[in-house]
Amino acid sequence: APPPPSAHVGPSAVTSTSPAVPTSPPTGLDATVTASTSDFRRPLLDKRQYRTVTLPSNSLRVLLVSDPSSDVEAASAHVKAGHFHDPPGRAGLAHFHEHMLFLGTRAYPEEGAFEKYLTGAGGRANAYTDMEDTNYYFHVTPPPGERGGDG
Repeated sequence: APPPPSAHVGPSAVTSTSPAVPTSPPTGLDATVTASTSDFRRPLLDKRQYRTVTLPSNSLRVLLVSDPSSDVEAASAHVKAGHFHDPPGRAGLAHFHEHMLFLGTRAYPEEGAFEKYLTGAGGRANAYTDMEDTNYYFHVTPPPGERGGDG
């Protein structure tokens, strides 16, 4: 049996809060489900659903959380590397990498394009670098007809 899942899943993790945790990985994603709701220790009144999956391309372990009562969809990527991991003579490197994400990606190559997309969807993004960790997070507010709890 896999070890009990926790909020920190492996060296990095993505946490998603969305209306429904799918019963299988999305089409085209051959992720392996490593834990489901019943595998998690949680309070009796916690109605959320949980699942962890492992992506085959990079072994990233992903924690998915579904909260049908939530009116936002959110994700967070947690990387176990922060200021204490900066190499000698390169103080600030972890924080620099945090900011690089907001300068453009393959999907959103223009600076600020991802933030513009999120703002248009009623959301925003941010990140922080701590001593041993870096966290990226964003949220969007889907239109009422597209929310999981709205039918």
